[in-house]
Amino acid sequence: MTGTELPQASAEPETLPDRALRDAIATNLTRLRRNAGLTVGTLAEVSGVSREQLLALEAGRATPSLRVLWALADAFEVPFGVLLSGAACATTSFHVLRAARSPVVGSADGGFRTRALSVAGDPREPDVYEVTLDPGWIEHAAAHAADTFEHLVVVHGSLTVEVDGSGATLGPGDAVFFRADRAHTYRNSGATETMLHLTMVYAGDWIDGAPD
Repeated sequence: MTGTELPQASAEPETLPDRALRDAIATNLTRLRRNAGLTVGTLAEVSGVSREQLLALEAGRATPSLRVLWALADAFEVPFGVLLSGAACATTSFHVLRAARSPVVGSADGGFRTRALSVAGDPREPDVYEVTLDPGWIEHAAAHAADTFEHLVVVHGSLTVEVDGSGATLGPGDAVFFRADRAHTYRNSGATETMLHLTMVYAGDWIDGAPD
């Protein structure tokens, strides 16, 4: 999400969820890049992810960190969940996502983790995530694509959100809405784990004239 150098893909022992995540990202990343008419080298320049890492991801040989996925989503200007999605849900309007089949993606050090709560593949569905921060964890997030907003609701624990000179500390049941197309920080200053639900909103051109 932030920093001048993106962390390399994880070298942790592979699990079945890791394999499924690698396969989905390999397929989706390759499709997005080819549809955009980009070479691997051009995508590396645009996203800040190294050419070697992109080749490993497209070959299904690497599990990316959360920051790498955000960098790629921003480069393609697509919702984060598009990179994680499996087959499109086009045959029914009733979808179920089991927790065991929803991959968890973490920061390089694992103190900030996210799990998609959306049944990815249906464009009508909101982009929702479960986010967990370890005690004392601070996550600095780079600005997302233009006109991206976040709506957060704390499930348990304590969360401080800071963006553009504004900030608030939230407890269970508290919510905040803010522009995420600028750098922002999530901070768990408590002694226990914090969990929140995050909904990404991609406002688009209709917000012209709305207050910042």
